[in-house]
Amino acid sequence: MIVRATRFVYLCAFYLLLCLQWSYGDLTYAAEIESTEIGDCKILLTGSILVNDYIRLKRIAQDIPNTPERRLCLNSTGGSFWGGVLLFEAISELGIPTRIDAGMECYSACAIAFMGGLEDHGEFKRISRELNVKGKLGFHAPFFELASGTNLDIGRLEQMTETQSRAFAYLLRLNFLENDTLEGQRFPTTLLIKMFERNSDELELLDTYGEAIIWSVRLDGYKDPPDLDFYSAQNACANMWNFYDSRFDLDETSHLPIRQREMVLSDQYVVPSIEVGIGFGQEENPAASCEIAAVPAEYPFKYSDFENPRYDSSFIVAKIYPESFQRMYPTYWLNKPTEKFQ
Repeated sequence: MIVRATRFVYLCAFYLLLCLQWSYGDLTYAAEIESTEIGDCKILLTGSILVNDYIRLKRIAQDIPNTPERRLCLNSTGGSFWGGVLLFEAISELGIPTRIDAGMECYSACAIAFMGGLEDHGEFKRISRELNVKGKLGFHAPFFELASGTNLDIGRLEQMTETQSRAFAYLLRLNFLENDTLEGQRFPTTLLIKMFERNSDELELLDTYGEAIIWSVRLDGYKDPPDLDFYSAQNACANMWNFYDSRFDLDETSHLPIRQREMVLSDQYVVPSIEVGIGFGQEENPAASCEIAAVPAEYPFKYSDFENPRYDSSFIVAKIYPESFQRMYPTYWLNKPTEKFQ
């Protein structure tokens, strides 16, 4: 969703000293970062972001036990682009989950920092970015803010153009770092494109279930999802397909092959299931199928299985069982991808 933003500084400068000079020029405007016990937050960041804020975050984080509960909440309208990038890197390095709580706003440089959220499990890290549906998360392209009357020569213009290109390349490069150990992208390409399409007075708000799923942002506080039926099964399968980077636009004209049958899990468990044909083939002859089974809670084996279509374009089956579905893929996956939660 595109909305007009209030004027706040989101400075993109390749040279950090220039970044300080052109954005604020005074370190007293740095973000406030402090330990807290408010809600699910252990660390709270508020105010305008500058390039040195990552140092303060590291100092505070080292005094808090390194657990998945060491969560950073963000409430900031932005600041220095490279300040957001350096916070992103520090958050990822430290393995700190990020969260935007109800009533909080995180825009611009703050949104970049938010995307760095990871849980540290020792041998591996897992993307951990959480947004309460009553909070706000918004992105737009970085820009230069120059003082009135500033003279721009060719050299300065070339430097600004180069800096803009470097900013895009830097964020794109993040998708190719450590992705072998992560499910989802650190900074999704589709989000990066939308972000650079927005002007300085616009915001790309994350406000639909589909965007949250594709961009690996876990939602909190959402309304109860619909019961499992043909319609919600179609939604879940479309969301699953989209999550694995094969874009599928589920709109009002979509007519996917759907059938109901019994799935034999074992001699003791024969359960109803819904199978949805989905993929890049014709509607009457889909390239893949997705099956959701209503597995009882007492069933001892619960799992989700999905073969990534990027590596296998043959017949693909996703079996989603509700108990593990809620654990691995939250129940809002049953909502239509384009439905707004805000």
